[in-house]
Amino acid sequence: MIADENLDLKRLIASISSTAEPERQAEIINNAFSKTSVRQVAEIWHEISKKALDDLGYAKALLLFMDLPVLNKVMGRKTVGQYLFTFKGSEKYKELADIAEQIGGLDDKIVKLLKAKAAMLFQLLYLVRDRVQEEGLPALRISATDLIQRLLGDPELNVKKIKVDLNVYGKAYWNMLIEQLKEADFQSKDGVIFEMLLTDSLVEQYQTGSILASSGSGGAGEARLSDAVLVRFGTNIIKRLNLLLRTTQMYQSADHPSVSAALESLLATIENAMQGREGLTLTRLGGDLLIEDIKIKKKEKFLEDFLTALEQRNVNAMTLKRGISLEEVRAFLMIFAQTDAQIKKQGGVKAILESKGVSHVMVDQFRYGIISSDHEETDNLGADEKLISNVVFAEVINKIQSGDIDKLSPAELGSMIKEMLSGSMAKDKNARRSLAQMILSLDPDLAEAAVFSKTGLREEMSWSSARKMIEQLLEDLGKGGPDQRISTLENIEKMAELAISRNKETSLVAIIDRLTDRLRNKERDTEVLSRLFDTFGNLTRYLVLNGKYAPALKIVRSVSNMVNYLDNLPAEKKDDYTRAVCELGEMMKVAVSTAEIIQALGREMEGDNMTQIDNAMKILEVLGTEKVISELLDFFKSPQRSLRNRAYQILTTLGEKTLLVSNWKLKHLGDPMQFQRRREEGELTEDSYYVARNCIELVSRLGSKRDLELLRSISDDHDPRIRAEVIEAIAKLDQNEGVLLAKMRLHDSDPVVAEASINILGQMGGPDDLPALVDLFYAEPRLRIPVVNALGRIGGEEAENLLSGAAHYRMTGTIGKIFTEDDDLRVAALKAAGAIGREKSRAALRRFIRVGGNFVLGALLVPMQMRKKKKDWIKTAGESLSRIEFRLKSQKTT
Repeated sequence: MIADENLDLKRLIASISSTAEPERQAEIINNAFSKTSVRQVAEIWHEISKKALDDLGYAKALLLFMDLPVLNKVMGRKTVGQYLFTFKGSEKYKELADIAEQIGGLDDKIVKLLKAKAAMLFQLLYLVRDRVQEEGLPALRISATDLIQRLLGDPELNVKKIKVDLNVYGKAYWNMLIEQLKEADFQSKDGVIFEMLLTDSLVEQYQTGSILASSGSGGAGEARLSDAVLVRFGTNIIKRLNLLLRTTQMYQSADHPSVSAALESLLATIENAMQGREGLTLTRLGGDLLIEDIKIKKKEKFLEDFLTALEQRNVNAMTLKRGISLEEVRAFLMIFAQTDAQIKKQGGVKAILESKGVSHVMVDQFRYGIISSDHEETDNLGADEKLISNVVFAEVINKIQSGDIDKLSPAELGSMIKEMLSGSMAKDKNARRSLAQMILSLDPDLAEAAVFSKTGLREEMSWSSARKMIEQLLEDLGKGGPDQRISTLENIEKMAELAISRNKETSLVAIIDRLTDRLRNKERDTEVLSRLFDTFGNLTRYLVLNGKYAPALKIVRSVSNMVNYLDNLPAEKKDDYTRAVCELGEMMKVAVSTAEIIQALGREMEGDNMTQIDNAMKILEVLGTEKVISELLDFFKSPQRSLRNRAYQILTTLGEKTLLVSNWKLKHLGDPMQFQRRREEGELTEDSYYVARNCIELVSRLGSKRDLELLRSISDDHDPRIRAEVIEAIAKLDQNEGVLLAKMRLHDSDPVVAEASINILGQMGGPDDLPALVDLFYAEPRLRIPVVNALGRIGGEEAENLLSGAAHYRMTGTIGKIFTEDDDLRVAALKAAGAIGREKSRAALRRFIRVGGNFVLGALLVPMQMRKKKKDWIKTAGESLSRIEFRLKSQKTT
């Protein structure tokens, strides 16, 4: 037991459970541990490990213990080391010490995978232990630390797959384990060893422990196993509530000691169920009880008693809200302890709760009456109009199930159906489900049709049932005529969407594999093939929009590989089938390449999850349609550099396809529908310029000399930035063409274009280009620094004569005046002189350094206004001189 009374372990566990961020959890526990001894910390971790399979809050805390990288980061390695040293010093804590030592040698990614696997097993055993207790079987002899040790000893620890071997457990527990494993989408070939693939999203979800206090019910990004945990919470509340109700009625008081103690226990159970959620709703639907939207399948007497109590008090649904107090639970209990006549006399449960100020218990109370044959209500308590059908529905279902359908009047049945199909009821999800359930009770053969109808029961199915349907559909995939095979594909698509929504990726992968296998030369009918590709396309879109990129990539890659293989077959091996597959495959890629899908993948590319980013990029790359390329070019408008860089990477990988689209866009550079300008025949807007610039860059990188004519055609564009980009692009494709165009643009009216031309001449020009550059040096003061840099790269006597002027403190003439007036130009010229590497430049730089560095010579030869600046000039000159001497020495050696 915890000896330190200052540390409330339950409160600490609740705080840890309130966040899914491991670092925040570590901060919480670090603050708590700072107030207690090292020995006491060891005792706390020990108690957490012992309770981890009985309470998911403790299980979440134990996951934090396993995350040594995070604990080291937050607590410090020294502090964590002290704790671990204490573990090693006691036999009691040996298991924890062994676990910590093994985890300490693992990579951070493997630690996350280990935590995810452990979390799944904690939850599985947590659920099974509850069943074991109900069945009166001996408790399972396994602990949380045992499970972790088994995972650490697994040679496939680094594989994204979790395995459960039933041989580890007694056979008396197998049925319970199998039931939970199937519901969690584990699969088995022999009924003994069950496996499930772990996607990156599942690993992330489980390793944080968020699934151990899930607030969902199988929605996007959640594993359906959390529904079972929710059902356990709900049934525990109902069991305690039912027992309390009978006890209160017996003692006629909620203040009796037996009742008070049980009330506190009930409140603790409710608070435990509230982890990560704002409320918990219990709903009566016909003869069934729902916790949130999850139907409780097992039939227990305490559940039936609770349903009866709700029915007698005319309560359709009851919601317990976060923050409920002991007094509110007590008040609610006393209300339910009254007879239904007493409750009705006071206006119903809802009215009584309001009068007593109970705000954290809400009931949905429907009308007592049944619609009579003249369509008038026989009793009206003014409750929500849409709930009137629930009473009639309950009667309909009960009479159908008991075989008394003949006792139900046509008016009652017709009015109920009419109510469900008209007005606001037509949009009510629960009403549609109720009608579906009633019809199925009348004709069970309609089950399959109901499941695959838009208003069917797929959302209500347990996953084990859904998976059986999937397995049967996959078995029937190639059976029957074309119409039947098309119908099977349609139903498989619906079940695949269900698997996606419930995060059942093992079943989803099985569906994709079987559909791909069917595609590989087994399905020959063109119409069925068309439906098969439609299924692939629809699933890809659905997967992308749900953030599941790995299976989406698997689909598009399988289709693309198939199309590429068939397209490259020798002509004599091609037939109608191969041509149909190639055409349908390309059509599928076009159908998937919608703006919505591309934008969704683009948003992912702006993130920091590299696995997701990589999959998103690969999907776009495999699709590679004109629409994808066009949208990727538009990504250059984004302010996010990471998105622009990743878009460019995909475009360069697509090669010829990108070149075709870029060429088309540049041909339409003057089209205002493609590129907007600030004014007619003026500069492009910033967004349009970024797209055009990258199109030009891509043509220069992916194109060849055959693309020169296109670039020449836009070299006179009204936007000087485009003219400058074209000069550089042409130079990359053909050096001679680039130099020729650069000479023509040396005197462009815009300095941006002229500077680009100067740079090209500096990189690719020769001695013949020196006169033009020297003339430009004298004519255009604003272009002198680019010209100096270009002269340094070209070299030659004429360039050396001009640059040497910068290495004189006193120089007459125009050149002397120019360098005297512009210090930045002098520095640039001194640097450029070092690039030439000739003897004349070396001598000039030596003299410049000697004069400036000598006190006497400096006083005589360096003008007063230059003396403060000469230190920086001498440093630059020295660096240039070193480069020249190194180059000349290398030439002599050679």
